Amino acid sequence: MTKEKPVQRNKHLVIFSHEHHHGLVFVSRLKKANQTDDKTLKHFVKDFWDKHLSAHLKSEEELLLPFLWDNDITTQFLSDHKQIHHLFEAIIKGEKLIKENAIKLATVLNNHIRFEERTMFPWLENEALTSAELVVIGKKLEAEEISAHHFTPEFWKNENK
Repeated sequence: MTKEKPVQRNKHLVIFSHEHHHGLVFVSRLKKANQTDDKTLKHFVKDFWDKHLSAHLKSEEELLLPFLWDNDITTQFLSDHKQIHHLFEAIIKGEKLIKENAIKLATVLNNHIRFEERTMFPWLENEALTSAELVVIGKKLEAEEISAHHFTPEFWKNENK
């Protein structure tokens, strides 16, 4: 069995990848939406949106969108961001289908992160961005504070529901 080499992200985009890691942790917890009540789930989703994802999406759009000249990549990038935003709103403001939308959000967000890490970032690094442009993006990202998402109650640890 051959083991795949880990992706080596350009050092100027690595902050986005670290944020994506936190997004994937959120996704893994969101997949356990059935282990909590709707009120807690809505609070969990809103907390992650407010403290992490809203700023992340805005930062990606401001820093990367100007360089996305590939139509397919741009279309998927913007469509995914719109769908993610819509699902967050549906959960936070919704009265029905909270758990169903949370599970759907987990899938959409997971797929989007994988798209950015496996398709969009390699394309940006190898085809779209110059070394100087990568440096400028990296300097703008340096001010970003990366932290894990802490939330209580830790419903994803409940195995008995």
